[in-house]
Amino acid sequence: MLTTADLVAALGLPVATPADEAWAGSVVAGVNAYVDRLPHVTPGAWDDATLTGATLLAVDVYGARSAPAGAPG
Repeated sequence: MLTTADLVAALGLPVATPADEAWAGSVVAGVNAYVDRLPHVTPGAWDDATLTGATLLAVDVYGARSAPAGAPG
């Protein structure tokens, strides 16, 4: 499963404020719940490709927070 530390490492930026930390935690929880429900994924037993895809999704969702209309640029 994806962790907040995985997301922060992928972003290459520190989580600067408590609000950023809370958002990162929410993003990770949401992405984990989504990926675990995919038909080809065994919940909690992700392979490297699944973890990479989840990380990329989380980076996009995290970045959407500050984008106009929630759409990453």
